[in-house]
Amino acid sequence: MSTYFSKVDWEDLDCYGKKVYVSTTFGKDGKLKDTRVLRAVNPACDSMAFYFVKGLKEWLPGLHRGRFVDISFVFPIRFDSTFNDRKSGSSFFLDETEEEYAKRKAYFDFVYSNEYGQEIIGDFELFRNYLAEVLSDSQHVYIFTDYEFPRKEGIELRFKPPENKDLHLLVRAPKQNRVLYDYRIRRGKVRIPREKKLFLLFYQEGTPPLLQTGIMYAKDDTTINLTLEHYTKGQLLDEIKEIQQ
Repeated sequence: MSTYFSKVDWEDLDCYGKKVYVSTTFGKDGKLKDTRVLRAVNPACDSMAFYFVKGLKEWLPGLHRGRFVDISFVFPIRFDSTFNDRKSGSSFFLDETEEEYAKRKAYFDFVYSNEYGQEIIGDFELFRNYLAEVLSDSQHVYIFTDYEFPRKEGIELRFKPPENKDLHLLVRAPKQNRVLYDYRIRRGKVRIPREKKLFLLFYQEGTPPLLQTGIMYAKDDTTINLTLEHYTKGQLLDEIKEIQQ
């Protein structure tokens, strides 16, 4: 890309003041696709606009309910004669703060990482959405937050939560493949579904976050001991594969 633009004669460029429209799709896997010129000016200007869009790096795919999705853009590329007077530097073409961009970038790196030792993402909401997608074979997953089960339909799970820590519990019932229960722990007990083979995951916020997973077969009120540990993405996926067999 840098080689292409290094060969351009900017002084004699016959594109200033003109505008080329280029469309592209930012793929959910982090790659551009279907890039094409929609409205042309001349071969030289069209080529420059096309390769400029193809070289965009500081972008991320769209997020919809915790899943990355393809998003399409149309760029009106205008050739400005003041370009030569500007100092080169990085700039974002998306209207995001650095904090928002960094957050989405961390999630993107986490979702698409193939490294066994990849750290668990420290944002609980994004982690919860990722887990919902991994656990379900359905296109849509419903997340129920702090759902109150009637006494006849649920059991009371008791434990001793860590002090001064933000703790969450995610529960998946095998008969409810499209549902993930999310509990914000405020005391040492919570009512969960009365079903066999519940998948439980405790998530303690922090850097890095601490996790504990388990399978529960209890039919009545029960108490468990919390032994929160440091997890990697590879460890978590291995445990999920075991419970899904």
